[in-house]
Amino acid sequence: MQAAEATIETDFYELAKREIARWYDVFYAWSRGLTPATEPIPRQIWDALTPDFRVVLTDGRMLDKREYGFRLADLHGARAGSPKSQIVNVNLQRISHAHLLATFDLIKPGAAAKKFDTAILRRVPDQPYAVMWAYVHESAHEF
Repeated sequence: MQAAEATIETDFYELAKREIARWYDVFYAWSRGLTPATEPIPRQIWDALTPDFRVVLTDGRMLDKREYGFRLADLHGARAGSPKSQIVNVNLQRISHAHLLATFDLIKPGAAAKKFDTAILRRVPDQPYAVMWAYVHESAHEF
């Protein structure tokens, strides 16, 4: 691998790690009602979803971007008082020039279960966060 290619690769991985943390911070604040609902859904989340975004929720429902937007709107403040999860075990694997497969756990202090998320992140340099969410599959597991 050439030096320039290695730098691009490293940058993509670092951008992806930052995006996972950034996105969760915005989601946490929104779902706990810590930010005002001045918009129907937080722009920082909406703008990070690709037009073809899909998510599979822990209950098995698959939502497209529009449907997920409605879900986000309903979640404002719905989880007030719930502690913040810690993002651990982040693993990133390149699957194409512009895509990474990301897996990570979300663990709440004192909880007997964790969420395990699998996501496809797309490198889009001209977008605000340079990485966008194309697909997420959420699952919950006891540990």
